[in-house]
Amino acid sequence: MELKERPYRSNLREIFLKGFNVMYIAEPLVSFDAEQPSAAVMTAMTACDFDLVGIRKNGRIAGYVRRDQMGGGPCGDSMREFRPAEVVLDTTPLLKVIPPLARGETLFVSILFSVGAVITPWDLQKPAVRMAVFGVVTLLEMGIARMIRNFFPEQTWMRRLSENRLRKAELLLNERQRRNEPADLLDCLQFGDKSDLVAKSRDMRELFGLDSKSQAEKVFSNLGVLRDNLAHGQYLQPRHLETIANIADVLEKSLGSLDPFGDNLRFRLQPER
Repeated sequence: MELKERPYRSNLREIFLKGFNVMYIAEPLVSFDAEQPSAAVMTAMTACDFDLVGIRKNGRIAGYVRRDQMGGGPCGDSMREFRPAEVVLDTTPLLKVIPPLARGETLFVSILFSVGAVITPWDLQKPAVRMAVFGVVTLLEMGIARMIRNFFPEQTWMRRLSENRLRKAELLLNERQRRNEPADLLDCLQFGDKSDLVAKSRDMRELFGLDSKSQAEKVFSNLGVLRDNLAHGQYLQPRHLETIANIADVLEKSLGSLDPFGDNLRFRLQPER
């Protein structure tokens, strides 16, 4: 009988790549009829601290107006129509919208063929973003470990690390063994050690779309800082959001190639010795 991959294995990857969609962070778009006086709409926006609101025409939200662009007369006179690039579907994966949000853009969510929600850069601070990004980074790290085992059989990767880094890994391995925890030496490497092995390998860099060792070192260094900040629940600063934006494509593409589970890797390259 053919053995198939356990459902939870593939589903776990799908949860973080597709299961977290934009509706986990979107907010309902408050809207007003286009005939409403601008002064009344402005008063409501100021009271609720809204930067923008939707404008309804014939019962549907047809566009929006920003508070700092509100003119006189009916609020519909100041309406801006939605541009295609500003609108995403309610099923859009969360990772897809992180780059534009991190650049300061505002996005509108189409629900049942009509805009009904909005996402702003501030929404990147919400727990769902932290959960999705940290989950993907964790899966990435697991995939990197399997990649290293494939490229460096019989622990030949040890030659590429300093004695100090190996000593720290051995101390951690001894402690885990004392606690009867299943682990090998590779499991006890820090994220920086594993990513350094990837950065030094041209073939492994290519799997991530990284052109040079210096580029790989920069990407993984930023990724490590982001990982630590997410793990400790710290406020995501603009530089952290920039890191998420810069690595979003790398994360998504690499997880499409790296399977952290199962017996079969999704790539077949000659091991490095």
